[in-house]
Amino acid sequence: MLLFLVVFLTACNGQVTIEPSATPEPTSTDTPVPSPTSTTPPTSTPTITPTLPPTETPIPQPASLTGTIFLSDDTAKPFVSSVELRQKDSFALIGKDDTDSNGVYKIENIDPGTYELWVLITTKTAMISGCTDVAPPDNKWKIGIKFGEDKALSMENAYLSKGLLLAQNLQTSDLKATGFLAVLEGFKIESGIENQMDVTLLCK
Repeated sequence: MLLFLVVFLTACNGQVTIEPSATPEPTSTDTPVPSPTSTTPPTSTPTITPTLPPTETPIPQPASLTGTIFLSDDTAKPFVSSVELRQKDSFALIGKDDTDSNGVYKIENIDPGTYELWVLITTKTAMISGCTDVAPPDNKWKIGIKFGEDKALSMENAYLSKGLLLAQNLQTSDLKATGFLAVLEGFKIESGIENQMDVTLLCK
């Protein structure tokens, strides 16, 4: 380390006093080192999703179909007939019942679904006595002709007279009409209940 001499002149006694002057020690600045910041790990809260019980699909239950068939001119009167439920595409018979003298029918043990409803007007190739023509209840219905138990056809916007005329024209073929009916397509049977369906045929 180098030392510098500083000369001080003292006027009192003419003496020269030489005093060493100490060079100041270099100072060091301590820069504080920040302590490491501890990071608290994030906490996660699990979300509990309730488990819902599976939706139970109701089991289809057998049903029934009942009602009354009427023939109406100005007044609706009970009409003796028969009622059939058939599959649309295959024409398979699902259920059938003949009405009693009050026009009441009932078909039981029907699987729920959509069917065709066939209501007999007559089995003869002749007009019903007292009517000039017979029409289905409304324009949703058709006139159907059965040829035995496994063949049939239906016509839109038709009355019984049109069905009779067609059957007469078919007499020369192998097809022989066995019944003329009012036909309702897309008839739905609800599960497990007694379905109600009254039908009124219109005597013109």
